Amino acid sequence: MTRPWKALGACIAASALLLALTAPSAAGHTETAPLESPGFDDECFEWTYPDDAACGELKGKEECKASPTIENSDDEDKKEKCKPKKGDECFCD
Repeated sequence: MTRPWKALGACIAASALLLALTAPSAAGHTETAPLESPGFDDECFEWTYPDDAACGELKGKEECKASPTIENSDDEDKKEKCKPKKGDECFCD
């Protein structure tokens, strides 16, 4: 007769754990916090490069960074031709 009570106790414990993990942290608080990137103070954005052969390995690629990789290039002409479009905020790589 102890097995049903043990099973019931295990179900109650599992339910309590599930409720604790899924409940909002503060009463009435239902909005979610934006994702933050560990170690970065900057916001990150989706940068989409043009599908142009002049962009080399960045051709048609998308990256999530605070600033686009192309900004580190010394080639001013490449920077101008491959200027990426800034998209939505994202979780930093």
